Amino acid sequence: MKLLPKPFKNANKGALKAAGVTLASSFLIAGCLYSSGSSASEGDVSESRVSERAVLKGAMKKRLSPPNDKYKAIIRRTTNGVPHIKAANLASAAFGHGYAQAQDNVCVLAEAIVKARSERAKYFGPGPDTQFGVGLNIVNDFSYKAQKIHSGAEAEFAALTNESRALTEGFTEGFNRYVRETDPSDLPEECRDQEWVKVITPADLLAYYRLVGQYASGALFATGAVFLAVPPGQSPAPRAVGSVSNAEGVDKLLEDIVATARAGAKSDTNFAGTGLASNAWGLGKSMTEQGRGALLANPHFPYTGHRRLYEVQMTVPGYLNVHGAGLLGTAIPLINFNANLAWSHTNTASRQFTWYELVLKDGDNLAYVKDKVEKPCSGQVF
Repeated sequence: MKLLPKPFKNANKGALKAAGVTLASSFLIAGCLYSSGSSASEGDVSESRVSERAVLKGAMKKRLSPPNDKYKAIIRRTTNGVPHIKAANLASAAFGHGYAQAQDNVCVLAEAIVKARSERAKYFGPGPDTQFGVGLNIVNDFSYKAQKIHSGAEAEFAALTNESRALTEGFTEGFNRYVRETDPSDLPEECRDQEWVKVITPADLLAYYRLVGQYASGALFATGAVFLAVPPGQSPAPRAVGSVSNAEGVDKLLEDIVATARAGAKSDTNFAGTGLASNAWGLGKSMTEQGRGALLANPHFPYTGHRRLYEVQMTVPGYLNVHGAGLLGTAIPLINFNANLAWSHTNTASRQFTWYELVLKDGDNLAYVKDKVEKPCSGQVF
């Protein structure tokens, strides 16, 4: 067993908290540089504060992103191929992480992005699916469009924090670097020469995060309930566009799609367990041989597919040094330790949503009543 590199002494408690530590330290230095003593005029103090803010802003930018968007990272692999990534800034560390994940899991990651784009039916056909039968890809694609998984990511990307933007953009560029430099014929067998393995955008990655965040909530509605929500007298089946040479075959396909949606919606009404679980054990110093606290993270996630965990160490000297694991595609590990502490999280069996029944307006099923106020239902075509 190989020992990990010794953490930097000033490694802190994560990327976001690191920003706060750096900010405080820089402020003290800047205060010394620009302090004019008790005789400073009001104008001098004002100019000093402006200069301090400029210094802080410049220092933080260097911590987060590379100059001229030129990403650079060192990837060193140790026992069992675990990547240890070192870079001068957060975005470049994420760049190395994205590249390493693509090296090991390009097919799984590319397929996850296809799902986040609502393009499974486009590339993999309408089905069949081993759980519900024909048409589930179409049902899923439509449901995720209705939930605005990708369009919401595009709309919200600009609102990300600087740290989140650096991580997302860096990871995206690392994945794309691997895709660009790898001939499609050299990809793993699962996705060799497949057109759906292609460069992605930061919004694509954020859309995937929105899916990950709905594993125990919105994703449970993507097998029929949303798909079946149509006005009275209308069929939820999609309509064929353009000329169709095999009309009977298409009609049968659409019938199967609706049947699949109904079966999926019916089976989800009780929302059986997702099959996910986990636990974590925290030990106080009085219970350990070395007299220090210890944490064991024990997630019960699968070893294959989108939900498998990926181990990595990410280091930005003086800013970040963490080692842990996160779900595939996440730009930074989620269960970690650093020089000062370790942290974990566990799966919860609670339902992350609440059912509400809306009262429809008498005589108008396209309007509902909330707090005694009538409101129209809105419509959207996908």
